[in-house]
Parts: sequence; structure tokens; C-alpha cells
Amino acid sequence: MRPLIAALALLPTLAFAADPNALAEKEARQFLRPCQPGETQQLCLIHQRNFIEQYVYAKSGEKGGQSSTADSFDTHHLMTEPSLSIGLGMPQNQIQSCAWRVVIVQYGHSDIWAADTGMVRSACGTLDQTGQAIALRRADELLRELRTNPARMPSLDWEPKVTGLAPSPPVKGPGRIIDVTQDPPKPPSSRR
Repeated sequence: MRPLIAALALLPTLAFAADPNALAEKEARQFLRPCQPGETQQLCLIHQRNFIEQYVYAKSGEKGGQSSTADSFDTHHLMTEPSLSIGLGMPQNQIQSCAWRVVIVQYGHSDIWAADTGMVRSACGTLDQTGQAIALRRADELLRELRTNPARMPSLDWEPKVTGLAPSPPVKGPGRIIDVTQDPPKPPSSRR
């Protein structure tokens, strides 16, 4: 009986470990750098929340999330404009940026443009041969994961929790999706 109880106690842990969304969120958090105390800390925390959110979207196969993830890893903007606050707490890793750019082009999105292949050249072109080889191996890992165990597209109201940052206010009304096929509601008439 004790082995059965021990096995049942592990079920929540096993379920969490197998959940691709939880794994993607955990992986994203491991890339983040600590936010520095001071006036920019809130901005840093917002950037981190956005990175985690986009990383989960990227792991679900969504092209916009993959592009945002590649941008977040890219170190070039920090070299050209070090004062940009976009780098606060964000992971700078050109190998990861290159890998995600390769994923975008090779994943099979229907809307691949010349600019996407140009972004591969830009992200991967500054890496030496060893760095490019590592990036290509990482891209292969990501593509395999996207094809065999992708994250689910998060619900529209999901956002990752970040310590020290209040959740975004809830969206009032029907939600973030607006039905544009119907006429907008008429304002209430004002009777005096």
C-alpha cells in the first residue's frame, strides 16, 4: 500500500513536468537576468513578464512569439544603442537569437518573407563557426520539440506571474477579441 501512496504523491509533480507550457515558462525564466533595484526595476519586471509570455507563444509555434523571442536574445541592439531600456533583465544570447531565427524560417510558417531569411543572416552572421554550429543544433532541438511536444497556445487572459509586479488589470467587457462583423453598440440615448 505504501508504494501506491508514494506513487500517487508524485502525480502532481509528474503532471507539471510533462506540461509543455509549464516547461516553456520554466525554461524562459532560466534565461532571465536579475532586475537591478532603482527607478527602472518596474520596467525590467514588465519586460521579463513579456519575455516569458512570448517564449511560451514561441514554444507553441506562433511566429510572432518566435520573432519576439529571437529579438529578446539579440545582442546587436545593445551594441548599437546601449541606453535602450529594452535590455533590462533580458537574456542576451546571440546563439539563442540565431537558433530562433532559423526556427522561424524552417518551421513551415505560411508567411515567410525575404526579411525572415535576412534576419537569419543578421542574427547568425556575427557568430563564428562554432557558435553557428551550436545555434543550428539548438534550432534542431527546438524544431523537434515544436513538432513532437509543443506548448499549447495560452488563453487570451493568461500572463505569467512575476514577483514584484502586479498582474495586469482584467479586461472589462467581452474580452480582448472584438467582433468586427457586427455594428458597434449604439450609445444610450440621453433623455431629460
